[in-house]
Amino acid sequence: SFDLVKTKNVAGWFNKPEPTDSVIIICGHYDHLGEMGTDAYFPGADDNASAIGAMIEMAEYLKNNNIEPKKNLLFVAFSGEEAGLKGALHFVNNRPIDKSRISYVINMDMIGFGNSGLHIWNGEKESRLAQMLISYNKENKLVSALNVKENTPNSDHFAFTEKGIRAIFLTTGTEPSVHYHTVFDNYENTELSKMKEILQLIIGALIPV
Repeated sequence: SFDLVKTKNVAGWFNKPEPTDSVIIICGHYDHLGEMGTDAYFPGADDNASAIGAMIEMAEYLKNNNIEPKKNLLFVAFSGEEAGLKGALHFVNNRPIDKSRISYVINMDMIGFGNSGLHIWNGEKESRLAQMLISYNKENKLVSALNVKENTPNSDHFAFTEKGIRAIFLTTGTEPSVHYHTVFDNYENTELSKMKEILQLIIGALIPV
């Protein structure tokens, strides 16, 4: 039973803010389906090691290149997403910072198949954020397509939008991820294509430097 499992979110400041500073939250979930019985193990390479790896790489890139964003960044790896956004809901209901200080949330979930382009879920409502991505991509030609979508309840960003916090969900989608939620969602079966370009797009368009 999921109710018997104790787990934790993992969060870290890129640059610790003053109490009144605004913050961009960059997040994804690190849990997957785990084991079923003694033989079935679900690695979750695309869902969602792809985004957690990208989040770590983003933080490392900013640090190693001495880049200081104008807004403070809070990186969060959520647990319990597969059990119903448990980690994100806990975070939102026990926020370490006031709601008014959160500029927006960038949630990444399944970004391992970038050759098919990138979906911007909740981009219809957050049209300004979507347009920032579209304009930067048009100028720099990083991914083949950006598809602006309505809101959807199937990833961690939804815990934020339900509380009136601006958030978008970036994903390459389930369509090209043919081994989604199977034991074959492993490193060998994940393209990890356009990962660099997706990070360049997020850093260039959404993280003011």
